Amino acid sequence: MTVGSGRAAPGLGYGLCRPLDGRFGHPGDRRTVALCDGSSVTGPVTLVADAGGTDLSGTTVDGPLRCEDNTPAPDLRGLVVRGPRYGQCR
Repeated sequence: MTVGSGRAAPGLGYGLCRPLDGRFGHPGDRRTVALCDGSSVTGPVTLVADAGGTDLSGTTVDGPLRCEDNTPAPDLRGLVVRGPRYGQCR
């Protein structure tokens, strides 16, 4: 398990393939964000203004999930959220 916060750097693709105990955010850019099947985040997740695609399929989020202005909208197949959902992730 990774403890702390995760944030993808602008201009870089990002993949999270293990549990994260903390918050996760991704600034808008044109790279892909993928949270691998079976990964989990304990804490808030924010995905805003991404133009490269965001794959949340098979992910568990124990906290609020906010998605806004992403093109295309995030892939939510198999996503489990144990908290409120906002924006495109409703």
